[in-house]
Amino acid sequence: MKSFAAMMITHHGEAKQKQAKLKLKTEESGISTALQSDAGSTLDALNANTGKDFDKSYIAAQVREHQKVLDTINDQLLPNVKDERLKAYLDEIKPKVEQHLQRAKQLQQTLDSKSSSTTPVAPEHKG
Repeated sequence: MKSFAAMMITHHGEAKQKQAKLKLKTEESGISTALQSDAGSTLDALNANTGKDFDKSYIAAQVREHQKVLDTINDQLLPNVKDERLKAYLDEIKPKVEQHLQRAKQLQQTLDSKSSSTTPVAPEHKG
């Protein structure tokens, strides 16, 4: 879990630096505003959880948010982008978003299987 969170911090920091270098004005779009609002709501929800609940909530949020970003890239941004620099940037980050989504889904499955395996099961009655 910690390695995934560290990867998110590193990759998202790199993406922000790349955006700054390219002077992309992504933060001004309605799509970006909506995604930022979703991220803020997610952060508020995460702050309410602790321990095991936090891990599950964090990973569920990562799956949800990365799926939203990937869908936004595929369905709204790439089909409509006119700026070639922005298109190249989107083509560059799309595989990372897909990678993050897949990794988050794997972690979610691992957490789900751990929580279901610790549920006590009534012994079978043989008689």
